[in-house]
Amino acid sequence: MFKRILLVTLVLALCPMFGSLAQDMDKPTIGIVRFGALPNIDITEGAILDVLESYGFISTEENRILESRRDHEGEHITIYWGDAGFDFPTVNLMLEDALDKKVDVLITHGATVTQSAVHITSEMDMPTPVIFVSTPYEGGIVA
Repeated sequence: MFKRILLVTLVLALCPMFGSLAQDMDKPTIGIVRFGALPNIDITEGAILDVLESYGFISTEENRILESRRDHEGEHITIYWGDAGFDFPTVNLMLEDALDKKVDVLITHGATVTQSAVHITSEMDMPTPVIFVSTPYEGGIVA
């Protein structure tokens, strides 16, 4: 429970930025990318979706659809997902794909993806913001 509260608190800090994006554009686009699937990252992504729902970016129904990690173009926000499948060469391809989709923000999980995202975006004239979301105890969840 503590982990979920911590994660939601971290994501809440991101909401003012999404709010300003929504004011500047018709509909913000975000990319949520990760190195690979782990249960604790799934929990973190669920917290991100819950916060987006609480701020009206997605509906409850859209939240359930997005739990399957399918790209979704909603009424208020577009979300693209990326997973490198724990394959280092795929990380750059995944990030380039997200940037080709003109995401306004990249939300990254894991040091490998974050470092690559910062490196790629730092070479841009107008860098896409990178938000690194970390999960406490990334080694796994203790039951």
